[in-house]
Amino acid sequence: MSNNEPKMSILIDQCIAGNRMAQLQVYNKYSTGMYNVSHRIVNDSALAEDVMQESFVSAFAKAHTWSRTVTFGAWLKRIVVNNSLSELRKNKNVSFESYDAQLHDESEQDGIHDEAITGSTEAQRALAAINSLGDPTRTIMNLYLVEGYDHDEIVEITGVSHASSRTILSRGKNKIRKLLS
Repeated sequence: MSNNEPKMSILIDQCIAGNRMAQLQVYNKYSTGMYNVSHRIVNDSALAEDVMQESFVSAFAKAHTWSRTVTFGAWLKRIVVNNSLSELRKNKNVSFESYDAQLHDESEQDGIHDEAITGSTEAQRALAAINSLGDPTRTIMNLYLVEGYDHDEIVEITGVSHASSRTILSRGKNKIRKLLS
């Protein structure tokens, strides 16, 4: 647990008690990052703002369920990711499950290294390229490369199979490589 986590734990206790100033402090600490997480998934500024706001409302209402086995930020991020994916499905009729039927269980033979995507000098270009991709490729690439989720977590969040998660990621990396070259 980091040095900030005991303070955060106290702040969350105050949030649970309904302390609006504590809620504002938590909001100010996490709002920019959570907006960015949502925006990378929904790819729409206004919708990302709405999702972020709704996620904070939900988190404050359910703060008593935070198990404290993970950081509050990680717990909040999971809420934002889940709400973003729900909005994406609702507003764009995106079904991750339909991709399972289309994709074959392919071995990952793309040979690309994540450094090609996350290099510091190319980060902005890479993020722009990722955001230019369609769903579900953009979402899975963001979850894996930007948000740091592993395939098990992506499977749990999106409902795709492991094979589909890996295949979509592999194909997305190939598309990004072409866009960046």
